[in-house]
Amino acid sequence: MSPNPGVTRKRVSFVLLVTAEGGDVTKIRNTPNVSALIAAAAWLLVPVAWSMAAVLDREGEGTVFMLLGWAALVVAGVLTLVAIIRITPTENQGRIIQAGFIIHTLGLLASAVMFWFVPLWAALYSVAMVLYALGAPQVRRATLVIAGAMAAGVVSVVVLTALQVGAPDPTYGDYPVAWTTSYFIAAIGAALGTLVLSQHGVYSKSDISAAA
Repeated sequence: MSPNPGVTRKRVSFVLLVTAEGGDVTKIRNTPNVSALIAAAAWLLVPVAWSMAAVLDREGEGTVFMLLGWAALVVAGVLTLVAIIRITPTENQGRIIQAGFIIHTLGLLASAVMFWFVPLWAALYSVAMVLYALGAPQVRRATLVIAGAMAAGVVSVVVLTALQVGAPDPTYGDYPVAWTTSYFIAAIGAALGTLVLSQHGVYSKSDISAAA
């Protein structure tokens, strides 16, 4: 028994050692997932930047904010993927998780090439998050939040466009209110999901002698 039970309890709350095959252990550190925290900030930046671009575009000065929103979208997608990889141990990444990684990467590529086309990349991200939820119970709540937000973003742009909400764009003929709403729903929901994701410990492996 430890001479100082209070210290022992504190250490156990921050580091959990799980015995694995071959004498190795998996060290689970109860520290915030920095990748997920930065991803949450990037997701929040997306609709803000694009809203500024829409306002300033009337004066021909919205390009910088449009590029900023595009960069934030790509960074958010990359760091969300990194966050999930860091939380999920390699030995536990079954076919469902691997399929999620593939579809997530497709969504990332779609967002980089066609960032304005929310239904495409949001739908791919939504499917990827559902696969993560099925294959990794430890990230289920966070990924289902993101999946729901992405799906809601897709539905909102379709429904609002069908209802012809707002004035149509004189150049493209689409409905800016529908697209702006979808950006906000998908990005803010993803920010909330990645914030939940940031509370999960990061897995790292070391041998017993090193962990002792």
